[in-house]
Amino acid sequence: MIATRHAKARAIRSAFRQLGLSVRTVRADTDALGTFSGEVERTRTTLECALEKCRLAHEASGEPYCVGSEGSFGPHPHLPFAASAFEILAFTDFQRGFSVHEQAIVFETNFASADVGTANELKEFAERAGFPAHALVLRPLDTGGEIAKGIRSWPSLYAAYEHLKELSPTRQVCVETDMRAHMNPTRMRVISSLAKRLARRLSISCAKCDAPGYGLVDTESGLPCDWCGRPTQMVHREIHGCALCRQRSYLPRHDGLERANPAHCDYCNP
Repeated sequence: MIATRHAKARAIRSAFRQLGLSVRTVRADTDALGTFSGEVERTRTTLECALEKCRLAHEASGEPYCVGSEGSFGPHPHLPFAASAFEILAFTDFQRGFSVHEQAIVFETNFASADVGTANELKEFAERAGFPAHALVLRPLDTGGEIAKGIRSWPSLYAAYEHLKELSPTRQVCVETDMRAHMNPTRMRVISSLAKRLARRLSISCAKCDAPGYGLVDTESGLPCDWCGRPTQMVHREIHGCALCRQRSYLPRHDGLERANPAHCDYCNP
């Protein structure tokens, strides 16, 4: 069961079908947790919102297995001039009382905004954003109030622009990508890919208690330097675990790297 107002079941249904699970949607006021267009401020973390959506789905449906999806968008944490998407998909088993999640930071997003003062500037932004397949949001600049969301046709876009610029003291309009999942095919693809990862994780059971979702929970730094052998801050091994019984196992890096480049060593490259 998933609580969503934005058709996310379409993005995750195929992945969960491989586990023999069907995904159904329950209506819940997920907008109360925050909206991308800013009418409601999000006060919780991305993970907290995803888990809260699981709880909302459980309360509304009574079903024991629930999924919650949440995303946030902004500069990439390591490349601040590039836009990125941070997506989390959480699964909660309310019968046994545990949750697992998968997350991803990706460059695959059309997240952007601009202040436009002419129809030509609006057109250029829309084309870069993948409009009309991807919807847009318009609001008058330098004033609160009216917002036009979910715009997906050129006539609607120009009509909203002409109307909203009259409400702006500078006759300018802020245009931004509509990041709601059902209005953004790129985001839907990212959620679908994340659902496959979560489904794979749920297919792995804990050897101790048989709960599903055994997988990566943390990492341990200390990969030895290739020159001096001293530990670096690079990941040395992965910590996999169970969300129910806290069983843990330690595995080598998944990429097979055994020695760190000396550029990452505080001793060889102070």
